[in-house]
Amino acid sequence: MIDSIHTTEEALKKSERKLQQHRDHLEELVQERTEALTRTNEQMKQEITERKEAEKSLKESEAKYRMLIDNIPDIVYRGYADWSVEFIDNKIEMQTGYRMEEFNSGKRKWYDVILEDDRESSENAFKEALRNDKTFNREYRIKTTDGEILWINDRGYIVCDEKGEIEYISGVFFDVTDRKRMEEELLQAKIAADEANKMKGDFLANMSHEIRTPMNAVIGMAHLALKTDLTPKQRDYLNKIQSSANSLLGIINDILDFSKIEAGKLEMEWIDFNLNDVLDDLADIITVKAQEKSDLEILFDITHNVPRFLVGDPLRLKEVLINLANNAVKFTESGEIVISAELVRHNKKSVTLKFAVSDSGIGIGPEQKKRLFDAFTQADTTTTRKFGGTGLGLAISKKLVNRMKGEIWVDSEPGKGSTFVFTAQFGLGQEKTEIRFSPSPDLTGMQTLVIDDNSTSRDILKDMLESFSFKVTLAASAKEGLTELENAIGKSPFDLVIMDWKMPEMDGIEASEQIKNHPRLAQIPKIIMVTAYGGDEILRKTERLGLEGLLFKPVNPSLLFDAIMQAFGKEIPRRPDIDRKVDQEALGSKPIQGASILLVEDNEMNRQVAQEILEDAGAIVSLAVDGREAFEAVIEDEYDAVLMDVQMPVMDGYKATRRIREWESNTQSSIPIIAMTAHAMKGDEEKSLEAGMNDHITKPIDPDRLVKTLLKWIVPRKGLISPQQMNAVSESPYENGSLLSKDYLPKSLDGFNLNEGLKRLRGNQRLYRQLLLNFSTDYSEINDEIRKALDDKNLERARSLVHDLKGVAGNLSAPDLLDAATDLWTGLKAQDPDKDIDQDALNQKIENLHIHLQRVREAVRVLEPAPGELTGDSVAEKRIVLPVELAQIELERIRNAAEMGDVAELISIAKNLESHSDDVIQFSESIIQWAESFDFDRILKLIS
Repeated sequence: MIDSIHTTEEALKKSERKLQQHRDHLEELVQERTEALTRTNEQMKQEITERKEAEKSLKESEAKYRMLIDNIPDIVYRGYADWSVEFIDNKIEMQTGYRMEEFNSGKRKWYDVILEDDRESSENAFKEALRNDKTFNREYRIKTTDGEILWINDRGYIVCDEKGEIEYISGVFFDVTDRKRMEEELLQAKIAADEANKMKGDFLANMSHEIRTPMNAVIGMAHLALKTDLTPKQRDYLNKIQSSANSLLGIINDILDFSKIEAGKLEMEWIDFNLNDVLDDLADIITVKAQEKSDLEILFDITHNVPRFLVGDPLRLKEVLINLANNAVKFTESGEIVISAELVRHNKKSVTLKFAVSDSGIGIGPEQKKRLFDAFTQADTTTTRKFGGTGLGLAISKKLVNRMKGEIWVDSEPGKGSTFVFTAQFGLGQEKTEIRFSPSPDLTGMQTLVIDDNSTSRDILKDMLESFSFKVTLAASAKEGLTELENAIGKSPFDLVIMDWKMPEMDGIEASEQIKNHPRLAQIPKIIMVTAYGGDEILRKTERLGLEGLLFKPVNPSLLFDAIMQAFGKEIPRRPDIDRKVDQEALGSKPIQGASILLVEDNEMNRQVAQEILEDAGAIVSLAVDGREAFEAVIEDEYDAVLMDVQMPVMDGYKATRRIREWESNTQSSIPIIAMTAHAMKGDEEKSLEAGMNDHITKPIDPDRLVKTLLKWIVPRKGLISPQQMNAVSESPYENGSLLSKDYLPKSLDGFNLNEGLKRLRGNQRLYRQLLLNFSTDYSEINDEIRKALDDKNLERARSLVHDLKGVAGNLSAPDLLDAATDLWTGLKAQDPDKDIDQDALNQKIENLHIHLQRVREAVRVLEPAPGELTGDSVAEKRIVLPVELAQIELERIRNAAEMGDVAELISIAKNLESHSDDVIQFSESIIQWAESFDFDRILKLIS
């Protein structure tokens, strides 16, 4: 029993323990649940807070979105494949007048609003977007309820389902009508500007033609008149007319070039050319201008690795070089101008060259350099007044250099000269033969002495000579050179001396004379004189001393090499760069002698200028005044070439050329036709070539260029007199065994270089003889006039008289008289106009001039008319046998024609008189002679 109670107690205690455990577990569960509920409540509170904040943010976003939608001009829409649309606001009503509900309910489709003409393009833009990146941007027109047409820009994105079907289109469009209107206005403005630009181009072309036509007459007539019998005053006037006319022509060309560049109408050529040709032409132009200065040398420094055969535009390259070189001459009174070229980089197909023109002139300040390449700008406002020019040259040069893929710049300081530098890119041409200057073995390594006071010239000559393999020693003066020659005695004597002419203390002539007569030199070297100053004086002096050669700066390697080879009696190898020019002397003084030329020109003065230039060159000229006459003439007669004006009445040159070419298609012939026109704008030459012409030359006519152009196209044929035959004829004073007294010149004439004088006049013996006779008469009292001017203290008058005489002596090739006149002119120039004239210093020079003047006047007396020869005075005394009525009529016609200066009419009248009576042949010939010489005063005196 007790055990049972004990057992029961134990069981009860065990139950209590379990119950306590359950209570403890329950409390744990309650605590955990309570904590979980607490956490849940906190989370709920947080979620509620976050939801409230999200709702607040959403409301704010909705408000911002609504405000954005309401305020932007764009209209946002959702569209569908069937062109139905839904708009989110009523701005569509404000812009188009259509109600938003009409579209959102599907009652109206957007396709119906698009202007019918634009529906197809709009649909194509949508299809294109569907094929590509699903984005579209299209512009089309819609029609509002008021009938107004609006341009809209519609852009958006196409949303597709998994199958690629269109779910919807999210898009926006906005009104671009104002922009389109502005674009249309800009387009119309551009069209108007283009038309204005075309009118400007047409105006420039017409003005060019209108200006060039009278300019052709001015320049051409001056050219022809300067070849006639003139007084010094007349010659001075004509020289100034011609110089001013050429300056004006240069200004016209600058303006035309600038206008063409500005209008984008200047095209660059891409042709093969030889750089030596460009440099030679440059030298011909620049050295003439440089010789007008008292002490200015032109030098070329072209490095040996510069390729000579290039591809590009030689004309434009030469234009830039001439512009820069002309400026250098203009602003440099004395010193040197160095034109250099060097290779910058090259590859198999192209080269970049760097050209520089350096001078020792007035220089340019930093402020002026900033605007130097601007149009119509020079260094300062006084530059144009002092030196002339338009200020366009550098602006044109910059644009041309840019077109040649290069740059241009200048380095300069006031008083220290300027260096203009530019680069240009060219293609590489086909060089048929590599140019090598290799002397014969016995001349290789020859000892050479260069005597020149100009350090730049010495260095350039040294570089050239060393490239020939020669060993070169330099001397900066004649005295230093003589010392070098004496120091070489018994060692390595010099074989060759390159001697400058004008040097201080002792010039090249005196130094050469000492070398040639040096008692201690066992071996007298060959001497080649090199000078920057041309003329008969240096030629005569080098011939008198028996020097082996004479070269004029700038000297290029080929000329120097050839002169050396000739001095040593070696054969000169022919090279492609030597055969590049027509040798005018080889062609004779009348290079197109006997060629039959048809000249087509409607302007009488231009016709006369061209006719006389052609006839002076030996051509037989036929005339036509319009294209129809030209066509008929070509059909009827045979010509070697046609010079065709372009702008003519009845039928212009283009149409006439096409008709001639059409006629020639049925024959085996093809006559060269050369456009001769005042048109100089872009496309004019191309237009001439398209019409079937072979070449194109512009007015005013350059006589040399005209003849050279004809020589390119005239094909020698039977009956065409060769230059050699022409020379043989012109040199003979006899015809059919009788002396042509009016044309006769002796083989020599004391005080004159007749060969040089004839060369200047292209072999016209009759004109040369007449000029000599006129000179003897017109300058008989020149000494007294000079002395009177000095007595009157009129220094300017004395200078003018001597200057005129100097020019005439040079033109007539009277070298000693020229030297004497130059010496006196230099003395007069040295006189201070503000002080009394130092007549003692001038008397000897005046006396020397008088001696030489008397000498040449005495020599000219042998040319005075023989007893049986007819002159103007004797013609006046000779009776003209004509019926009285006819004589009165013809003499009146002669008087009118002479007063009008009508050469063609005078010649026609004179020839008509010959048909009436043999007794007036000499009279008629005199009329013709004086008409051709423009000596109208003598004709009027004759018939008076």
